[in-house]
Amino acid sequence: MSSQNAFQKTASSNFTIDQLLNFYDPFIGGTDHQGRRFDDIISWPADRLESTHDFIQLLFPLPEPSQSAPTSPVLTVEATRYFRGHLGLKDNMKLALVCMMSFYGFQVDWSPCGTVVTIVPKNVQNPYVRWYVDSSHHHRRITRIIRSLRVLGLLNESTTVWTAFRDAIEERGGDLDNSTVKIWKRAYTDDLQYPPMAQNPGPAWLSVLQAEDLEAAEAGVAKDGNAGAAPNAPGAPGPPGDPRPHGTRRQREAPGPPGNSNLDMGDASTDQVRPGKRRRTDVNIY
Repeated sequence: MSSQNAFQKTASSNFTIDQLLNFYDPFIGGTDHQGRRFDDIISWPADRLESTHDFIQLLFPLPEPSQSAPTSPVLTVEATRYFRGHLGLKDNMKLALVCMMSFYGFQVDWSPCGTVVTIVPKNVQNPYVRWYVDSSHHHRRITRIIRSLRVLGLLNESTTVWTAFRDAIEERGGDLDNSTVKIWKRAYTDDLQYPPMAQNPGPAWLSVLQAEDLEAAEAGVAKDGNAGAAPNAPGAPGPPGDPRPHGTRRQREAPGPPGNSNLDMGDASTDQVRPGKRRRTDVNIY
């Protein structure tokens, strides 16, 4: 069976890509490899979301194998295109995002056009206790969420997630481990063919999808069905007169605000492409 077949079994799992799509489909309501349904998982209490480690790969699938759940399905080009064209699947992905962003301490709302938006909570003590630490498996989960949203065509939501975490860190003085923030930004800005911290590129069809997203953004039609691409989304043009690249392979961060030595997330208007080997950290795809 071809490795590009959307219904191929993963290397060491009985849970297939078509079962993943059925699991995500609101009209089918299929189960995962443990008999769990999508609606069940997004209704879990916080302690179960914290302690269970094989669900995030289903809610936010990727075209790369997971390091912590290597038997989880890996997206093929056919499955990815099917997902991108299925409004029911993408609506469910937005519900999964609402679940996770609420879990991570954000207030979640919806824009008039149906895009998930997040709000940094005010006057709430320690709202980010689960992820605002120097080392956490949640950092890798967040990397996965940002990249999965981009791969599956929810560009506005990918922008929302990146900016929500960036703004939350800035509001608290930017003292989160700098390498963590850089990995998140790479997940948001790098060419889709290059997963964060990967030594080698992924399948070429990811770059094809990104080129299609760029063409759609330039035409003012977002791939997720919203009116226009999210401002400064990966692959989307910046404001008039803004020459910065988006989604380039080696996009890196420029120095942060003056006087802030801890927060080096970069000024989006001055992102630089910096050559050199990627530095390995423990902030990879979960």
